[in-house]
Amino acid sequence: VLVLYAALNDYFSKFEPSQMQEIEKKYLEYVQNLHADLLEKIKTEKAISDETEAEIKKIISSFIESQKM
Repeated sequence: VLVLYAALNDYFSKFEPSQMQEIEKKYLEYVQNLHADLLEKIKTEKAISDETEAEIKKIISSFIESQKM
């Protein structure tokens, strides 16, 4: 769900297509390691509330910033 959200909302458009598989893997690891509570919230709610969406946007932005090294 999180990878699709990021891709459909053009968050990953900054990366080359050849990088996408690695970026998706890193993004999922990032979320699992640092934001497991978000994954649990999505699983429990079975929907994305406005509050959850705002949290997702913040996390995606932080992840993208971390990849600019």
